[in-house]
Amino acid sequence: MGSGAGADVLCDPMVDTRGGAFTVGLGLLPGVAVIARSDEWSPDKVRRTIDLASAGVVLLELPTCTAVIDDIGTGGWRVAGKGNVIVHRDGKLSDISALPEAVS
Repeated sequence: MGSGAGADVLCDPMVDTRGGAFTVGLGLLPGVAVIARSDEWSPDKVRRTIDLASAGVVLLELPTCTAVIDDIGTGGWRVAGKGNVIVHRDGKLSDISALPEAVS
């Protein structure tokens, strides 16, 4: 998937960093959205984005220097870098297994 704004734009929906609302992304990862550099966001802005997410959308809080990787070798997703990824689905905490099957 990637990190930062590169990860955000691959998704659909895509998070608009100006206010935390959603917009249309490239759609390579449908049903997934990323809050890029989430560690630089206020808790209120993160909460607003979580609350605005449509049902079924997997929302990742992806902090600076952190990436989510489609690991073809293992056939799944993994996290790399300094931070911890926080995963939300339907307004509740989830985990990386909520991501759709990795692309092979």
